[in-house]
Amino acid sequence: MKRVFVAVTAALAALVIAAPASAHTATATITCTDGTLTVTFAYTAFPPDTTTTSQQTVEVNGTEVYNQPFDFSGHEATSDVVLSPFSGIATVTAAWDFTTSDGFQKAGSTTEEVDCGTPPPPSTTGGNTTGGGTTGSGGTTGSGGTTGTGGAKGSTTGGSGNTSGELPFTGLPIWIPMLLAVVLLASGGFLLRRRRDDVS
Repeated sequence: MKRVFVAVTAALAALVIAAPASAHTATATITCTDGTLTVTFAYTAFPPDTTTTSQQTVEVNGTEVYNQPFDFSGHEATSDVVLSPFSGIATVTAAWDFTTSDGFQKAGSTTEEVDCGTPPPPSTTGGNTTGGGTTGSGGTTGSGGTTGTGGAKGSTTGGSGNTSGELPFTGLPIWIPMLLAVVLLASGGFLLRRRRDDVS
């Protein structure tokens, strides 16, 4: 009976000692959407009067892309690590290794396969927009060139009139009106002189 009592007491003591040690909990949630990889580290059930430093790392397809410490005080905390751009299917491992101010240390990791999709490249989109605008301007300029062709037709018509010596809308040679004017002037002068002779 005495041995049973000692065994039960020892088991209870072990549970009491182990309970605080097993209370420290760390997890990591991994998501990837539209080319942005997000890892959320969550720490819970820590003693409220302690400070904790956790070394957080992120690996993508076996290559380390993040390695930074995270400090917090109190019962719980979260840490978001946002990385971009990523594309396609990737194997991501998020790991932590924390030590508390009361001497407790624990490490762990989470590995998930995520589909990051295809991120829209801002530089390419901006280039297309600018290029499209330039092309549109070129098209407008081409249309203006067509208008210029119309102006050239008008110029050709005017040149044809000057070369042939024809008056607009009549089709008469220019020398006919000039000859008629000379005849009228000569006739007028002759009649005026004859009238003066008659008066004298």
